[in-house]
Order: sequence, then structure tokens, then C-alpha cells
Amino acid sequence: EYATSLSPIEKDIATKGVVNAANIMLKQQRPVEEVRKLGERAVRLGLLNDPLQLPGELVRGVSHSAWREDAKNWKAVRHLEKNFDVIREEVLAAYESGAVTRDAVLETENLSIAGQWRELEIISNGIAKPRAWRLLPRTVGIVMALRDGNTMVMGGSKVSLMEPGTVVRPHTGRTNARLRIHMGISIPDGAFIRVNNETRTWTEG
Repeated sequence: EYATSLSPIEKDIATKGVVNAANIMLKQQRPVEEVRKLGERAVRLGLLNDPLQLPGELVRGVSHSAWREDAKNWKAVRHLEKNFDVIREEVLAAYESGAVTRDAVLETENLSIAGQWRELEIISNGIAKPRAWRLLPRTVGIVMALRDGNTMVMGGSKVSLMEPGTVVRPHTGRTNARLRIHMGISIPDGAFIRVNNETRTWTEG
């Protein structure tokens, strides 16, 4: 436990070692509390911002709140909520026709441990996907109207399809330099999401 005497480069190397070990534990579906204990030790050593914030690319000194209560004031959130009815109508119509299910692909990171999770990419690294333009032109236009949506170099937008009973294992994102926004399109009873051991339910819009 000598992290306080490490150089910045050595500190980054030590942090990546902790992050890699923690993410291996998550992939092995080890108890989250085991991962938290590792993370708590790393926080005490100054390697992490938060015990369960374990991105591959860690930016130090930014917010590490699991839930952003100020999200309702974000320009992107206000824009998406304003256009929710248009998005919902178009996505549901494409879903009911079978087109979204046909063109969506199984999620590629092996995060779902029960049920099925399919994804249709809308934007990836700031570029709109032709398949999405064809299926969801109004939705793509709404997202592309956001500077945050069309300039991301480490992120994207997508439509997720989860069949009832789908379970997603605990995981982390690529970087804490981006903020995740979810918009419920059609939410079945009992659906929930857990972030940093705090569970919340979904609502449409």
C-alpha cells in the first residue's frame, strides 16, 4: 500500500491493474461486495474515485455520482423528452412490423446472463448508422440534432430490446468521461435498474 508515493504514470498503471482485476471478477459473476472491497481499498490508496466506478479509461476529479439528480435540467434530456412521443411512435411501429427485431443484433459484451438483449445502433462514434436511418429516420434526426449525440468519440446511441426476464450482470462502461441517458419506450411491469447498489424502476419517457 504505497500508492501515495507513486508517480502519475505508475499510479495510472496501478489503477488499470485494479480495474482489470475488478472487471474480471464481475465477468466471473463474483459477489459485488467482493468487488466493492477491492474498490474501497483502491479508493483509500487514491487509485479510484469510487469503489464501483471501474471504467477502462478513468478520468480523475470528475463527478462519480451513481445517479445524476440534475439530469432533468440537461439540454439533451429536455430535447429527448420533448420529442418522446415521436420517438416512441416510430420505434414501436418499427418493432411491431418486426423490422427492429430483424435488424438488431445480440449485445456483444456478454452482459446478459438470462433472457435476450438485442441492440440496434443509431449512432456510433458520432456517425449515424445507415440501417437506423432507414428504419427510424425521425428518431435518428432527433438524436443527430444534439451536438452531444453526433460528436461522441467514445459512445453512441442505440435502441435496446430486452425480452421479459432478461438479467444483465453488473458491469462498467469504457470511460467515466461520458454520461449515460436511458429513455424507456415500452416498459413492462417489474422492470428495474440497479446502479451502485441503488435500485430504481423504469418509467416511459
